[in-house]
Amino acid sequence: MYHRVRVASSSLRQSAPSRLSNRHTTGLVSAPRRGFHATGAKPLPLLDTIAPWTLVPLHDALQAVHMGTGLPWYALIPLATVAMRTAVTLPVAIANRVRTRKQVALAPVLAAAGPVLRAKLAASEAARQGRLTTEQVTVLAQKEARRRRVDLFRRHGCQVWKSVVLLPLVQMPVWVGTSLVVRAMCGWAAGGVTAIGVEPGFSVPAEAAFAWYPDLVTADPYGVLPLIIGAVSLANVEWNTNNLLNRSGSASRQSLQSQGGPVQRVVANLSRVGVLFFMTAAFQAPAALCLYWASSASFSFVQNVAFDRFLPLHRVDPRSVTATTGSAVPTPNRIETRVIRA
Repeated sequence: MYHRVRVASSSLRQSAPSRLSNRHTTGLVSAPRRGFHATGAKPLPLLDTIAPWTLVPLHDALQAVHMGTGLPWYALIPLATVAMRTAVTLPVAIANRVRTRKQVALAPVLAAAGPVLRAKLAASEAARQGRLTTEQVTVLAQKEARRRRVDLFRRHGCQVWKSVVLLPLVQMPVWVGTSLVVRAMCGWAAGGVTAIGVEPGFSVPAEAAFAWYPDLVTADPYGVLPLIIGAVSLANVEWNTNNLLNRSGSASRQSLQSQGGPVQRVVANLSRVGVLFFMTAAFQAPAALCLYWASSASFSFVQNVAFDRFLPLHRVDPRSVTATTGSAVPTPNRIETRVIRA
């Protein structure tokens, strides 16, 4: 049942999720639509504290691009996603890939140093006098190898912590912030991000209706976008997992696939389960938010494929490392490497 009400322009930004007609001042307003939870969004004061200096500028930028280009929202959201990822996250991802390439290239150096360290400890005076057992020699060699790995990666500017921290530190705030902005523009975050109002254009057919979904405010009626999100996200997980196995060599690959590699297998399985939960949430999300998630996931998949094509992580055969003597770990300019296709 519809009710005729008068909606003031000043109260438009505080209105509950609703389907607005083309007339913004007087029109037919349907009953509030279902959000992520049947009881509606709960107030989150922290978001309203953060929004004025983080989320509101992003919302204003989207509005400015929309008004300047005249593009409909169903086209602007994917294009804005690609532009944002290219300008903000892609440079960090490229730098992260370059660091990983250095780590892969230095791996044979560290592998060649392991036997040397164990031999030196086994030939030490403490070992000859029986004060060091074989197990103790192995443990001490591993500790020294880890210390030298940290030092070697630091000297070549490819520390492990940079690869683990920097990319998520940039990518996650961008993804979460944009998701909150798009969700608030759909009216599904009333009481959560009150600084961002409902976007009426999300309900105008000329601006929002495309292909199978009638607008950007309601959930996808056929579930096509959630299925696309799940398929692309799962393709990302499988692509990265297979590349990890292919870069490990034949023996290591068999070990990872069968009995070894517990950490890799656990991470891969957790990622697959996470994709299922993510796809389930997408079935209840507005179409605009699903459109952003699908565009971001597709960008990540294309980025991974492009990295493997133009910045591949080649496996270096440890047998090609020239044997060196002495206590110092050999550096890349003292070894001869032979690139083997994984």
